[in-house]
Amino acid sequence: MKKDGLNCAGLKSWTGKRKGRRFFDLLSSFLLFFAIVVVAVFFPVNYSRAGQIFDLGEIVITATKFPQLLKDTPGSVTVITAEEIKSSRAKNVAELLDKVAGVDVKSYGLNGISSISLRGSSANQVLVMIDGRGVNLASSGDVDLSEFPLNSVEKIEVIRGPFSALYGGGALGGVINIITKNPPKTPVIRACLSCGNFNASSYSLLYGKGNDKAGYLFTGEKGYSGGDRQNSWKDFFNLTGKVVYSPFVLSGGYYQDKRGIPGSIDWPTPASTQENRKSWLDLTCKWKRGGSYFSFKGYLNQDEIIYENPDWFQKDTTESKTYGVNFQDIFFFNSRQKFIWGVSLRRDEVDVRTIDGTSRIGGKKGASLGALYLESQVKTFPDFVVVLGARYDSHSIYGYQLSPRVSFLYRLGELTSLRGSWGSAFRPPTMDDLYWKEDWGGGMGLFGNPNLIPERSSEYEVGIEHIFSSRILGRITFFSSCVDNLISWTEVSPYRWEPQNVDRAKINGLEGEVKVKPFKKLSFILNYTYLKAKDDKEFKGNFLPYRPQNKLFLALDYEVQPNLQLPLEGKVVGERYADRENTEKLPPYSLVGAKLSFKLAGKYNVFIKVDNLFNEKYADIKGYPMPGRTVKGGVEVTL
Repeated sequence: MKKDGLNCAGLKSWTGKRKGRRFFDLLSSFLLFFAIVVVAVFFPVNYSRAGQIFDLGEIVITATKFPQLLKDTPGSVTVITAEEIKSSRAKNVAELLDKVAGVDVKSYGLNGISSISLRGSSANQVLVMIDGRGVNLASSGDVDLSEFPLNSVEKIEVIRGPFSALYGGGALGGVINIITKNPPKTPVIRACLSCGNFNASSYSLLYGKGNDKAGYLFTGEKGYSGGDRQNSWKDFFNLTGKVVYSPFVLSGGYYQDKRGIPGSIDWPTPASTQENRKSWLDLTCKWKRGGSYFSFKGYLNQDEIIYENPDWFQKDTTESKTYGVNFQDIFFFNSRQKFIWGVSLRRDEVDVRTIDGTSRIGGKKGASLGALYLESQVKTFPDFVVVLGARYDSHSIYGYQLSPRVSFLYRLGELTSLRGSWGSAFRPPTMDDLYWKEDWGGGMGLFGNPNLIPERSSEYEVGIEHIFSSRILGRITFFSSCVDNLISWTEVSPYRWEPQNVDRAKINGLEGEVKVKPFKKLSFILNYTYLKAKDDKEFKGNFLPYRPQNKLFLALDYEVQPNLQLPLEGKVVGERYADRENTEKLPPYSLVGAKLSFKLAGKYNVFIKVDNLFNEKYADIKGYPMPGRTVKGGVEVTL
């Protein structure tokens, strides 16, 4: 079966030899880090500066659909700031998100497809948005995060937990909101050139200017990588634009890439290619009248994926189109109570054609959605805030769904915050799940099931955040969820597979994070995720595949001198099963990366980045080895 360019058949096991010495070298670094934390506890305390040093002063939108400080937001939220994005020198959104607690990004090799998991969810259970506009494919329900460059991104908000109460289907595991840059108030021209091993190169340009009422911003990027395996090359181009004329914001863009699809190492496809084309248009208007703040958004997403394998005489073209409108009203009753209501209308259209023009889903399929959501945030006491919300979705295929959610924030004094929430969410069947048709003859093949019902989940979480000193911030969150009616492709008769609502999962876990800035020029971030994601029905007691039980990430940023920075990163990923039967494991691995960045003459920023410094052999997906040591260097010029 080929879908979206993935070779899903004949995968064999692949494991790299783990170098224990490197693991313990990294482990010793973590022990050193904890020693620094203990010492830092005794530093003089200045609590008023904590919001400036850490992310507590960041304004977030996604968790409640209106702007508020992160320290005042109920729920489990992480903000990747503009400074962190620039410092990371990541090539795309996928590479950046893999460093966040509770997030697991799986890649099919150096230039392969990258999918995301939040708290053990599947990729199509995570809603990915750009400026509040959903970008998940209507055909498969997931997103390839490697298709989103970072040159136009201002910040990213990661919201963990069920959020169907605000965002409907697909937000079962959480929400990723990629927020783009606004036109700068002073004219800016920024160009960046970089190159690296595997014959990689990238060129980007940003140009914009504006004022308080009007402005524009345009970005473009062109890149190429030869890949680390046969037929693993990638060539891409990206263009975005944003025009502001208050109260209107018009944005749009185009992305195109073509890449080789090498297949797994034991089932190679040396001639396969995939071409991806994305275009979008987004019009937003915000205005105030009386005590209400109104917003309107109209949007259009168009996606085309062309997978071709001449060795198998195969060429599949997947076309997806989504257009819709959202309207929202935020009403402030008083300083202690806010009320939000909104409506959403959306239309999805999908077609998948083979090389001879036959449709894989029985012709162009369409579906319509209408939704109404309500949310109230009440400050019942000076230190206690509760949020109640619910959403009603009515879909032309799978009917109606009701998704409630309640969350709270309780301040235990000036330094400690307690957060908790419970919510119910759903993930609807995709067009592929409902209508896919791949007939091999004699009743064999892959066939969709139009009688599927949505997956449902119920999850609660409790977390605490504490400021140990003005330079130490700690967070820890426990979560537990049960996901029922999971859609699983099942062999219903010999060599005939159909999706069925036959599975159930139970997921428990813990997320911890510590941020330390012991000195003005030195900062640490450490996060750890423990995940216990198990099948609770079809393979009862087995771990869900590709969900590592332990994941640890450490970042160190050292400013050697005012114009010279030396960030270091380390990641440890525990072993995980590669199949539902739990018969094959991928070994644990540890990675270390380093960056060097320095400024010249005020406007030139030169950087060098090394990933997988010790050339570790590892894989996120069985049969798809990740590259060894990669080196990239470049220069950025700002005028």
